[in-house]
Amino acid sequence: MANKNTSVEVLGTESTTEVSSMQLSTDNLKLNELKNYFEQFSAQDTNVMRSLTADYLEIVENTTYNLICNGMTTFLTSDGEEREAAILIDKDNKTYINGGAVLVSSCKKLKEYPAFIRIITGAKVKSEKGKYLSMEVRTI
Repeated sequence: MANKNTSVEVLGTESTTEVSSMQLSTDNLKLNELKNYFEQFSAQDTNVMRSLTADYLEIVENTTYNLICNGMTTFLTSDGEEREAAILIDKDNKTYINGGAVLVSSCKKLKEYPAFIRIITGAKVKSEKGKYLSMEVRTI
């Protein structure tokens, strides 16, 4: 049984403050470096920047989409369920996501991102779980 009045010194705890100070110093240096590039960033055209926001791409029947798959993400459904989605970029540099099961499983097979993909949709098909949009996903 441990004695409540005994004080125990733990090795390594004394450097916690030093590490925190060093981290803050490093963060400040990075921030100052970024501030130096602010003029260059401000001069950049918005179209060449990567978007951090995305709309949900509603894929429709009998349509072909030529897009870039830029990886995977997650999103919350209207029921609050977290689902996987593909991050997609169109020719106008607009970012979308889509969580269709066929698309997600296809994009997860890609070896590298970004990658060009072509989505070719067909008609809606009935299954035991309801209707789904038939599609084929291709890459080079």
